[in-house]
Amino acid sequence: AKTIAHIAMSPTVARDPGSVYHLAANNNTVTMDAVWKVLEEAGYTGLTKVGFTHWRDKILANPDDFKSWSFCAALTADGDGIDSMAGNTKAGKAMREVVGNEAFDNYDPLACLRLMFAFCRANGMM
Repeated sequence: AKTIAHIAMSPTVARDPGSVYHLAANNNTVTMDAVWKVLEEAGYTGLTKVGFTHWRDKILANPDDFKSWSFCAALTADGDGIDSMAGNTKAGKAMREVVGNEAFDNYDPLACLRLMFAFCRANGMM
């Protein structure tokens, strides 16, 4: 949110007509194996791997029971959709200006995932 406001308001951020600012860090990759690992660390053992299309079909067939998961399934097209055409160089520069070089360079998506799971568990969402 701070980066979006910074892009909108800062005179130091070059805004070319038609520019797209994709707010994704270069090392923002979270694989399903990583999600599996973090879930097991959180005590969810005995998980079963299934093919993605099987999982997606199951989730989308029952969106009332899997609201957040059906949303996630819809997002899976993200990497092949319009976002795949947007670079993150300008947004990365803007994020650096907001959080600083050290925080940007030390960003760990798995640490963020662990915090997200901990928050969800603490608030009865998992």
